[in-house]
Amino acid sequence: MDDINRMTNEDIIETGLINAGIGVFQYTYDTRAFVCNANYKSIYGLPNSYVWTASTFIEIMTPEHRQQAIDINKGLLTGDPAYENYEVLYKINRYDTDEERWIKARGKQVKNEEGEYEKVIGVVIDITEYKKNEVKLEKENRYLNEVVHILPDYVFIKEYGDETVGKYLAINKEVERLMNMKEEDIIGKTDFDVNTYDDAMRFLKTDLECMQLDECVLSEAIIPYLDKEYIYEVNLYTYKNVDEVVSGIIGMGRDVTERRALDKKKEELKEIAEFYAYYDGITKVYNRNYLNINMSRLMALSKDKDGYVILADINNFKLVNDTYGHLIGDQVLIEIANAIKSNCKENTDIIRYGGDEFIIIILEENIVAIKKIIQKIKDQIKENCRENSQLKQYGLDITVAIGIGHINQFESLEKAITYADLKMYENKKELKKFE
Repeated sequence: MDDINRMTNEDIIETGLINAGIGVFQYTYDTRAFVCNANYKSIYGLPNSYVWTASTFIEIMTPEHRQQAIDINKGLLTGDPAYENYEVLYKINRYDTDEERWIKARGKQVKNEEGEYEKVIGVVIDITEYKKNEVKLEKENRYLNEVVHILPDYVFIKEYGDETVGKYLAINKEVERLMNMKEEDIIGKTDFDVNTYDDAMRFLKTDLECMQLDECVLSEAIIPYLDKEYIYEVNLYTYKNVDEVVSGIIGMGRDVTERRALDKKKEELKEIAEFYAYYDGITKVYNRNYLNINMSRLMALSKDKDGYVILADINNFKLVNDTYGHLIGDQVLIEIANAIKSNCKENTDIIRYGGDEFIIIILEENIVAIKKIIQKIKDQIKENCRENSQLKQYGLDITVAIGIGHINQFESLEKAITYADLKMYENKKELKKFE
């Protein structure tokens, strides 16, 4: 402690400069005396006994910086006002090893009381490692920049601060292409300068949400390009300044137009597959698979609401198909299904049970009402076939055989259907007597 107390301010400064690896020099104009500390000589690779001259300074300079050294020497030795305060970077070959080193020098010309330049004082520091890292960083940045520019995604960086609201700091080629603008026309601008007001407000809202949450935010942008709209999935990330304060947005957008179209197509196919899993493709009523899956549910529902099962079979349907073809047969099926739907309640389960058979499960109706519904269906079938543009030219007389089962009288819906099927065949035999 006593040693420290005895040190002058100059001693303390000199000790600090030595520990920091900073070289200090002074050149006095009238005496032409040049003095420097040990660090100065060490930086240039000079032995402690070496007497420094201006020519030494020029000799150890690398060729590309030699003229700069000559100009500096001349300016300082002649007291040129241009060098009153100066800072330069240059490269030397060390006097002892000839190793290339980067040096940063800063100096100041000092005037005497008469206002004339009296001396120049300055400091030098070896910044070789810094320059190596700078070159490495520059290469990495250049490589990163090249990678970013060839990305199919669009990439941008925006700055937010007290005086800036979403100013573009960087973009890649894809942004230029989509916005149909050059980089120089976008950098330094905001969305309000390069987009519509509505789009700019939407982007601003999403940016601020991301900055407030300080986490990745996924958004979507619809971008018109060459008379077509493209869907972009945009990931927004925040970046922070040296004080760890969120100060901007990094955005990456990927074209998902084809993927969304494919997803939509898949969804449509899924809906179609689900539809045909339970519905008949020709008549659009339920199919037998629906009945099999829902047998227990329909039985319980029918027990609670006094249900009836009706089985309808088209008479001579095979003859219609064989004579007029399956397309005409399909039209007959469609008109029968339409006749059933138009004369039953909206929630009635109508099922195409087989090739020419339909099952109808009717709830909360008595047998008298059931028979009236059946007659209406029969009449509607005849009317539909007369009015159908593809059927009326053939003058078809389409009839159906009917069987009825009161579900509450049976242990299961299957047995009720079997009973209705039996009654339908009995009805079919009766009808054949009148053909």
